[in-house]
Amino acid sequence: MSRQTLNLPKHVFKGCHGRGPIPHCDTDETLQSITFRLADSLPRDKLVHLEQELECMPEDNRETERRKRIESWLDKGIGCCALAHPEVAEIIQDTLKRFHGQKYQLFAWCIMPTHVHVLILQKDSLS
Repeated sequence: MSRQTLNLPKHVFKGCHGRGPIPHCDTDETLQSITFRLADSLPRDKLVHLEQELECMPEDNRETERRKRIESWLDKGIGCCALAHPEVAEIIQDTLKRFHGQKYQLFAWCIMPTHVHVLILQKDSLS
């Protein structure tokens, strides 16, 4: 797909850049897979312990292991699981749909009890 096909505005995008261990991409014509979670879905002490364990691993394996562990914890449903309530999930869904066609093309989303997965093609800077 091209910028013209999607009628993308001419915004200034930051490109790909780092912010901690996970790279961030703010570019047009790029599919974005975004995951966001509830604050209590990953206890701070678990994350601190994970980072300590990862320091002992070869650097090229760290990110893969970090993502596997975090996904596993998220799937266990730690925390209040507010997104499991249909009313709350509907608010999230309506919010995602609100800017479909304006700021992004919304392709898919999955609302889990503790986190949300979204697949978009951005039309505007996400920052």
